[in-house]
Amino acid sequence: MEEELEALRSERPAVVNEVNIARGMGDLKENGAYQANKEKMRNIDRRITHLELMLRRSTVVEKTDSAEVQLGSKIKVDFLTKQFNYQIVGENEANPKEG
Repeated sequence: MEEELEALRSERPAVVNEVNIARGMGDLKENGAYQANKEKMRNIDRRITHLELMLRRSTVVEKTDSAEVQLGSKIKVDFLTKQFNYQIVGENEANPKEG
């Protein structure tokens, strides 16, 4: 998340410059370049805000050797004739589409 945040922060000045250049090209309502760059800047700002909030609220969880299931644990579940492997992760690391 920190790498993505730094990349967005470094990308933002170029987008602001593109918005300013497009602003000088005429009527803003019919200026596609201005509208597109403005939307891109809004998306970057929104993502920066989201990442800053996530990093501010996040806590590093140290994995301990324990018999208890906790964040970071890898577990194996035997169900009937099948075996399933899982890793317990936080909501930001979860990707249900990839299992």
